[in-house]
Amino acid sequence: MLDEIKTVALKEVGALVAEQARMQAELQEKLQGRIGPILQGFLADHPEVKALCWTQYVPYFNDGEECVFSVNGLNYSVVDERENHHYGEGWLEVTSYRQCEEVSADTHLALNELENLLTSGPMEDTLQAIFGSHAKITVTSAGVEVEEYDHD
Repeated sequence: MLDEIKTVALKEVGALVAEQARMQAELQEKLQGRIGPILQGFLADHPEVKALCWTQYVPYFNDGEECVFSVNGLNYSVVDERENHHYGEGWLEVTSYRQCEEVSADTHLALNELENLLTSGPMEDTLQAIFGSHAKITVTSAGVEVEEYDHD
């Protein structure tokens, strides 16, 4: 009798795990198709911003602390020609304390809000599921480019 109960319980837990995996895959597919157009819409709403870029990864070392995945700060460009490296010439870091003179106050606030959303816990999980770890994501009006990112 006990073995039968264990078997039923294990089957039910297995079914829940399978259902969760299916639902996560469906959500990932749905979000993957939406995130690019959403971020391109942000660029359309703020035409002085030509591109958005961020990196996301699990660090290799964290000074003895647990190494956990995170989406790193958002960078943006106000020029059409920029270096490939997101910290190079043509890229600016989103900061809450200093507004770039090339963007309006409204765009500055919107960039900060977007960065806060992208780096929030639930969104980090979503972005990891969509783009993976050790990735650099660049968004322009032409599309979303995902490149492998070596952070060491």
